[in-house]
Amino acid sequence: MSQEELLKKALVPVEEQPYEVPGNWVWVRLGGVTNFIDYRGKTPNKTDSGIPLITAKNVRMNKLNDEPREYISANDYDSWMTRGIPNPGDVLFTTEAPLGNVTQLTNKGKVALAQRIITIQSLVGNNTFLKYLLMSPQIQSEILSQSTGTTVQGIKASKLKLQPIPFPPLNEQKRIADKVDRLLDKINQAKQLIEEAKATFEFRRAAILDKAFRGELTKKWREESFGSAEQNWEITTIGAVCSESFYGPRFGKNEYSTEGIPTIRTTDMTKNGEIILKDPPKVIIEEKNIEKFRLKKGDLLITRTGSIGTMAVFNEEYLAVPSAYLIRFRFIEQVNTRYMFYYLMSPKGQKMMGLGTTAITQPNINAETIKKMPFILPSFEEQIEIVQVLDSFWHMEQKLINRFEKYDYLNKLEQSILMSAFSGKLGTNDVNDSKPIV
Repeated sequence: MSQEELLKKALVPVEEQPYEVPGNWVWVRLGGVTNFIDYRGKTPNKTDSGIPLITAKNVRMNKLNDEPREYISANDYDSWMTRGIPNPGDVLFTTEAPLGNVTQLTNKGKVALAQRIITIQSLVGNNTFLKYLLMSPQIQSEILSQSTGTTVQGIKASKLKLQPIPFPPLNEQKRIADKVDRLLDKINQAKQLIEEAKATFEFRRAAILDKAFRGELTKKWREESFGSAEQNWEITTIGAVCSESFYGPRFGKNEYSTEGIPTIRTTDMTKNGEIILKDPPKVIIEEKNIEKFRLKKGDLLITRTGSIGTMAVFNEEYLAVPSAYLIRFRFIEQVNTRYMFYYLMSPKGQKMMGLGTTAITQPNINAETIKKMPFILPSFEEQIEIVQVLDSFWHMEQKLINRFEKYDYLNKLEQSILMSAFSGKLGTNDVNDSKPIV
């Protein structure tokens, strides 16, 4: 069958066309202009070496991730790949878990594809154009709306083949693919710079916290204040300076009310140790228990399960109580709570809590464990100085972090580019190009 015959057979009736496209484009069924290879059945046994096996976990949006790397034997490959052999440039599409991820195959050697992956090869067009088309918000939305399943969403190849797609002239497909390639490459470079900046910030934050609790940040302050840089710091335990610890109470369903007292959750805590309420659940508490449960200024909240070690200092005027997964700590007057927060956020503090980069995260942490931890206690005046220095650093770094919000903007820009590309609004369409079907 000729290319024109294929396209004519795949044409979508006008009444079924999702939206208007340039006059020299047509609408066709995806399955009518492509070759599908649906790898169904049980995947062969995996081996330690052999032919690389690409699973649905490896297929990311516009990216093929080699980790985790798995293999099958050569014998299994011959029996498994009877449906068809994938070629470099073929489009890979995940039919479930995760649904709708799209990328292109780059491997030049033999590779095997596991179930839940469809290989799509364009018969009359450009594969890179096809990849970006399947990534576009228009098509992704259609895929999601047609998916089935409750716990795991998926789409059958037979349904995907019926999906209407806009189909411009071949030259326009190439121009769209090239321009989207360039634009998304720039966006990915910007994302990479943001990720590197984040990593740099995390490293710098750890380094300055480490210096703070070795006395380096306030060395000059001690010289100016006391005429000597000598440290007269007491080594004690957190329990020795803790006046009270309290586990957030659990409430029954009938105790929640829109008119109640807000409960502080881990999700209300910022990385800077502040609390910003995000539509918190509210509870009705008996008058006799309010004083027992309530938070006071200067209380330190630490998450004991789930996002273990996330913490913040309560410095608010409103009445609130800690949620069930938090521990509330109060300290003696000689301890600045913000200083304690920074101490526990330091590499030393994180390591003691089992949250260091090389530690295996604990399933939970309790008040008694925290109280047994060693604690470095300078004078109250030096605690204040340390907090001021660290707060100043955090404030400057926060300005940089705010720029990271551009990451979301870049994601939106990427979607906007793809939407424009497949609506004929990318600025690449040449009206002199003939329709794919005359």
